[in-house]
Amino acid sequence: GLKNGGDGITFNTVNNVNNFTSVGTYPVGININDPSGKLVNYNVTTNLANVVVDKANLSVVANNKSKTYKDTNPIFDGIVTGLKNGGEGIVDVYTPSVASDSNVGIFSIVSSLTDPNSKLINYNVSLQEGVFTISKANMNVTIDGKSMIYGESVPPFTGSLTGDRGDGITASYSANINSLSDAGNYTINPLFNDANGKLGNYNIVTNGANITINKATLNGQIVNVSREYGFVNPNFSISFAGFKNGQNESVISGNAVFDTSATQTSNIGNYSVNATTGTLNAQNYSFGSIGSGNLSITQAPLTINMSNNGKVYGTSMPSPLTGNLNGLRNSDVITVTGNTSASQISSVGNYAITPNVTDSANRIGNYLVTTN
Repeated sequence: GLKNGGDGITFNTVNNVNNFTSVGTYPVGININDPSGKLVNYNVTTNLANVVVDKANLSVVANNKSKTYKDTNPIFDGIVTGLKNGGEGIVDVYTPSVASDSNVGIFSIVSSLTDPNSKLINYNVSLQEGVFTISKANMNVTIDGKSMIYGESVPPFTGSLTGDRGDGITASYSANINSLSDAGNYTINPLFNDANGKLGNYNIVTNGANITINKATLNGQIVNVSREYGFVNPNFSISFAGFKNGQNESVISGNAVFDTSATQTSNIGNYSVNATTGTLNAQNYSFGSIGSGNLSITQAPLTINMSNNGKVYGTSMPSPLTGNLNGLRNSDVITVTGNTSASQISSVGNYAITPNVTDSANRIGNYLVTTN
């Protein structure tokens, strides 16, 4: 509505809003400049307006974090977008939902803001939680290998545990064996003492070991035996010592191999008997030394029966005087004839006939001779 080229009248708007003005609605004023005093010629109508300051968007996103059980917590941080005017003193804070010594698991990281200057009223705030993962720590168990002899006492088991993080976890060790267990290898297992229920926070790495039950040793002695001259050798046997758990020779299978220089035709005397283990076997035993035994060959009984004879006084002596041998062995060539003190001129009477043995192979010493 200005006339005459505006009459030199100008105007400008006036408000108190700037970058730091808080959210709200603010009026806009008008200043009219009338250097020529022409405004009196106008009916002035003023239509005022407002300036509206809206909230800014502010986003806080907590970064995901992880650590190993009972390690020092990492530095919790995040990403803040949307702060104005240099931040206005607002500080982002990130807080885990669990204590630093918490058990393993997945937890939240809570994001928040501190606002010492009460500026948050100017923001639409979005807070996003992060994920805090606590993973298992490693625990190493090293078991010491052991050995024992079958039938003897089980030794104490030992080992070491490393990696416990102040939870008082200890380990003992056991195997499913006793003094009656068969020879062989058996696994030694760890047993954990976890009074505080913290074992689930660990990855257990076991460096395993076995206990070896070694066979017990049996030492043998060949049993001394005897036989008569001319018989076959008897079966030889071994008496073993060293059995465990009340066992005896019944747990042995197979046969030893015996050796002796004596044969069926050997002369009387003592002969050494030796043995090797041959096919002898026992599940829980090995075989040590086998002591030599003795085979004693004794005299066989031999009976000489002289034949009675007779003649008439003054006649020649009967010849030969004979007898027989009962009990010869090994086809020994031994013969017998008779001797007597009587002669052709001997008086009437009874005269003893004594044996005269012929033994070209010298075998008679192998017999216990009885003369009839």
